[in-house]
Amino acid sequence: MTITITQNAGGVTATTSGSLNTAGFTKVATATLVPTVRGTSFFFAGTNGAIVNAYSGFTGPTFGTTAMTGASFSSGDPFGFNLGNNRLFLPVAYVSGAAINSTATWQYLTLSGMGLSVGSYVYAIGTERVTLNIGQPVAAVPEPATWALMLLGFGMIGSAARRRSAVRTTVRHA
Repeated sequence: MTITITQNAGGVTATTSGSLNTAGFTKVATATLVPTVRGTSFFFAGTNGAIVNAYSGFTGPTFGTTAMTGASFSSGDPFGFNLGNNRLFLPVAYVSGAAINSTATWQYLTLSGMGLSVGSYVYAIGTERVTLNIGQPVAAVPEPATWALMLLGFGMIGSAARRRSAVRTTVRHA
C-alpha cells in the first residue's frame, strides 16, 4: 500500500493505492471516516462519512507537526491510520488483497502550511507495509517514443540547415 502526498499549483493532493493481506489483523472497532491529516498522528482519505473497520497493531514514525487539516475534497475507498492508538482503518466490506484507491485534496494549502515533513515513511501491521511518500511531484520522464520523435525532429532541422548552406548561387560576369 502506498500513500503519496504532493504539493501542486492548486494545493496538496494525496493518493492512496495498493492492497493489503489482512490475514492475522485483529479488528478492534468500527468507526466513521473523516478525510483529515495530522503529521504527528493520523491520515485519512476516501469518501467522507464512510464506515471503516479499525485494526490494532499499526506502527511507524510521525511525519510532521501537530497541525490538523480537513480535506477540501476526498473520494474513493476509505483508508487511514492513527498512530495515537496504533490503528489501521479499512472499508467495512474490504476483502483481503483487494485494491484500495482514494484521493484527498487540500485546496490552496502547502505541505509546510499543513505541518507535513517531506520524506518517505514506512509503517507496519503484521507482515504488511504501508509507505507514505511526502514531497514535490517527480518530473515526468519522457517515454522512448517521445525521445525518438524529438531526435527525428532535431535530425530534420539539422538536415534542412545543411541543405540550405549547400545551395550556393554563382554569379558570372561576361
